[in-house]
Amino acid sequence: MEHSNVSLYDAKILQAAANCKRNEAIVVVGQPLTVKMSTGDLVWLEAPKLTPEDTIRLMTSITPNPNLEEFDSDGSTEFEASIHDDHRFRISIVTEGDGVRIHAFRIQEAR
Repeated sequence: MEHSNVSLYDAKILQAAANCKRNEAIVVVGQPLTVKMSTGDLVWLEAPKLTPEDTIRLMTSITPNPNLEEFDSDGSTEFEASIHDDHRFRISIVTEGDGVRIHAFRIQEAR
């Protein structure tokens, strides 16, 4: 599985989930960033609704090249990403409409 270091700009989305102490961030066209609560409830953060271009830009900025190639051929990919070496996420990306759906599952925090 590939591993990526997330750019500072796009780390904001994953950092928001980490700061909220949530295990999952969800990026979907037409909704603001969504985090999943420990109860299973979804909470939309105070942010603009994401456009197809927003989701594709985020995908291309956090996804390693081999995974971008896999996405282009298969319409989906998975990999791990880190934010400032503090948090690790398993990222799952699938094609959805004109954009992409991104699920980022937190798998580890720095000790």
